[in-house]
Amino acid sequence: MRDSRFEVTRIFAMLFVVLAHFSLYEPWKTSGLSVLGLTQIYFYRPFGQIGVYLFVLISAYFMSTKIPTLKQSISRSKKVWLETFFYSTVIVLIYTLVTKDIHPRLILTSFFPFFLNAYWFVTAYIMLVLLLPFVNKLLSTISKKEYQYLLLLSSIFTLILPPIFNTVASDTHGFLILFTIYLIGAYLKKYNVTIRSKWLFISMFLSLVAFYISMNLLYRLGVNFSRVDTFGYGVLPAIFAVSLFILIKQRKPFHSRIINLMAGNVFSVYLITVHPAIQSLIFTKIFNVAKIQGYHPPYLLAVGLVIAIFLVLVSCLIDSLRKIIFKMLHSVFLKFHIAN
Repeated sequence: MRDSRFEVTRIFAMLFVVLAHFSLYEPWKTSGLSVLGLTQIYFYRPFGQIGVYLFVLISAYFMSTKIPTLKQSISRSKKVWLETFFYSTVIVLIYTLVTKDIHPRLILTSFFPFFLNAYWFVTAYIMLVLLLPFVNKLLSTISKKEYQYLLLLSSIFTLILPPIFNTVASDTHGFLILFTIYLIGAYLKKYNVTIRSKWLFISMFLSLVAFYISMNLLYRLGVNFSRVDTFGYGVLPAIFAVSLFILIKQRKPFHSRIINLMAGNVFSVYLITVHPAIQSLIFTKIFNVAKIQGYHPPYLLAVGLVIAIFLVLVSCLIDSLRKIIFKMLHSVFLKFHIAN
């Protein structure tokens, strides 16, 4: 039975992604904001990358212990791709039928989600999984000192430089950042890193404070609003995610059938809510709450949390139904195949 410590973390990782998109896509008024006003509407922005990094840390923690064969890596990638292809094509077909708007580029991207990058995380994650036979083999042969040196360089190249606009090695999101986070997760597993909880809570708190300060400074300096969340990528969310992950892995294992069942469907949350046809419509049309922007911050944040939880639950329910239907179709196919 899967350890529910990590399964509930997987659920929260996807919840964080939805919360970040709530902050990103709501049609906020962005001029003349006070420190409190800006922090209010963009409070959840760093949680998107925190969620992504948590998801990769979990994968690394369990996938880095063995060296998979090329066949195993392809099989794992195929599973991710098939689920992605299903949701990508179904959503674009429903969107086209309902809106009667035909967007050739959108349709093409949805039918080729990996090659045309409909979902950047899926594309980067599949790349990572396909390379695991070589990555894990490398990590199993290098010394601890060599591993630390690799971690240091990779972190500088992908977590520190991109947010300060040096994107030669990597952009603020993409394959190489996931590669670095995977290295960190594998290191935590291999050397069983433990840190006192007090310091983990402090590092999480300080990383968030540093983000909110940087965001407000960039805003006051007149940086384009689309770039004020620059430090919501890279090192600051990585510090938060790694600290939270260590904190969770140091807790006692437990098992919950409900949590594990939900975690098995939670990837659909990303595939449904981040589809290019509807990711902005969800918050600009369906759940447009920008009109309460001036209300007390706790109220707005609570509304965002409720919306995110609702989207997570609905997406998981949809995926549960998908699995039931697929299982029934598979049984019918087997019976038909045997009969003939």
